[in-house]
Amino acid sequence: MASKPTTFDPIPLEDVPEVTALLERNGFGGFVEDTLTSYLGRNDIWAGETESGRGVFVKRLNGPAEDVRARLERIALVDGLTADSPDLVGPRVHAVDTEHGLAAFELLEDVVNGADLARDDLFTEEMSEQAGRALAALHSLEVPEELSAGARPADPPRTLDSIDLETYAAASAGELDLWRLLHDDGEVASALAVPPGGAGRHRTGLVHGDLRLDQFLSDGDVLYLTDWEEIRPGDPASDIGAFAGEWLHRGVMAMTSSPEDPISGGARRFELLRSNIEAFWAAYLEARPEARGDIDLAVRATAYVGHHLFNRVLAAAQHAAYLTPLNKAAAGVGRRALLNPQGYAPAIGFGERV
Repeated sequence: MASKPTTFDPIPLEDVPEVTALLERNGFGGFVEDTLTSYLGRNDIWAGETESGRGVFVKRLNGPAEDVRARLERIALVDGLTADSPDLVGPRVHAVDTEHGLAAFELLEDVVNGADLARDDLFTEEMSEQAGRALAALHSLEVPEELSAGARPADPPRTLDSIDLETYAAASAGELDLWRLLHDDGEVASALAVPPGGAGRHRTGLVHGDLRLDQFLSDGDVLYLTDWEEIRPGDPASDIGAFAGEWLHRGVMAMTSSPEDPISGGARRFELLRSNIEAFWAAYLEARPEARGDIDLAVRATAYVGHHLFNRVLAAAQHAAYLTPLNKAAAGVGRRALLNPQGYAPAIGFGERV
């Protein structure tokens, strides 16, 4: 079994009385102090047993107030949309507090996130099939009016011909390395600046919008999909490409595992990981047969693999003094996926599984 995630001491509750107030308003009572813990993430987290005996996970979203409110509203809305789905399972939302940026969820016990499982080679093909069915269920839902009005695109185009002075001044040396690489590659810059397949040329559905392996949680039987803050109308190919992109990124990062022949080692590693993409894709198509009528879905998904890899490289570069050789390799793979998605789709695993 994969190791459990590292825990931390949370912000003291006396400094955030609104957390206890939210729990008490909803009948849970306050947290039992000696059960309380927190986890690493971009948001503040409190998790533990409450005086009612029920486990609760509270998250305080950080960011501009308007953005936080919108994210909380999406979380609450999705909880109602997915409540009756056998394949699309997530922790139930108990309450949200838009004034203080809080959301209280059912606490899932004895779960491990998908990134940790993948790191230990424990994210199985069966889990990938569950992930495929979960996304198929999500993409099959009708887009509610609340999300249709004023929704922003799931994958906004990038402008890569220049960066403003403020961005330049705040960028790390690693980011500047990446921008330099992109500015010298007009083909990639053009490909990243438009949605794969062109805007408005395909059926729009509900997409997760921020899909990574660590958004999946498993207790060994059920695979949960979490973090609905970015859900919106979009191209289903973006979620599919993000899932595949996670495995391709792991294949590239595995190039260090074979010091005598790192490139061949990475290729062999991806050959093993590709079965997860194939299992995911087969389950997705079986659960959502209408997707077979979307003749270039696999091609768009492959282009989104390229977007995902560049996003991964950018995230790594933000805290680095330079762009590492492995990140340059990931950018190179992303380039192939962006510029030749038709030819690259079968190699990634978007083919008919026999």
